[in-house]
Amino acid sequence: MSVQKKSTKKKDGAAPCEIAMGASVIGERGQIVIPKQIRSKMQLKPGSRLMIMEHESGAIVLLPVDHMKMMIKTISKKLDRM
Repeated sequence: MSVQKKSTKKKDGAAPCEIAMGASVIGERGQIVIPKQIRSKMQLKPGSRLMIMEHESGAIVLLPVDHMKMMIKTISKKLDRM
């Protein structure tokens, strides 16, 4: 399994972001392996909880639950100030 790094320039002129991409195969029980480089960068360890979402485009998005909680808190605070 190889991981490729790709820098992309954002459309709004913001600083480019780095995207790590890898490939994985779905096992018999539906399991996938997240490449080590990505697990390390995202600080994912055995037992880490991930939110799994399907986008209408066919994309599958994995988001650490802690990040999702932080995002919801931030959005909630901004809505309270409106």
